[in-house]
Amino acid sequence: MEPDPNFARRSLALILNTPQSSTSIFSRKFFDLIKFSAALGLATLLMVVVFGGLSILKTLSPTSLTSLDTDSLNKEISNMNISIQLSSNARYYDESIDKITMALTNTAQNGPNHLNPSVIQNELQKLDDLKSSNKTLDDILNDLVL
Repeated sequence: MEPDPNFARRSLALILNTPQSSTSIFSRKFFDLIKFSAALGLATLLMVVVFGGLSILKTLSPTSLTSLDTDSLNKEISNMNISIQLSSNARYYDESIDKITMALTNTAQNGPNHLNPSVIQNELQKLDDLKSSNKTLDDILNDLVL
C-alpha cells in the first residue's frame, strides 16, 4: 500500500517548510536557571522588605520618636526663651475687672440702685441728649455730602 502521490508531495513540502527549533539542551537549561535565580531573588527581596519593614516600624514607633519623648521635650522647652507681650486686651481686662469689682461692691452696699426710677429717668435724659447731638451730626454730614 502506497500513499497518493499528491498527498506524499504536500506532506513532504509541509515537513520541509516547517521551521525547526535549533535550541540546544544547554541553552534551555541556562534559561531555566536564570528564571529560577530571578524568582529566588525576588522572593528573598520580598522577605527582606516584609521583615525589614517590620523592624523599621518598631524603630519608628511613637514611644521611641524623639518628638514625642517627654524628657527631650522638657529639655527643649527649658532651653527656649519665651517672651509673651500682652496687648491692649490685657489693659481692657484690668480695667473691666476694676469696673466690675466697683459695680459689685456698690450693688452690695447700696442695693439695686440701677432700678431706682430717678436713675432711670436720668439715663433716659442722657440718651435723649445723645440722640439730639447725633441728629445734629447727621444733618451736618448730610449737608456736606449732598
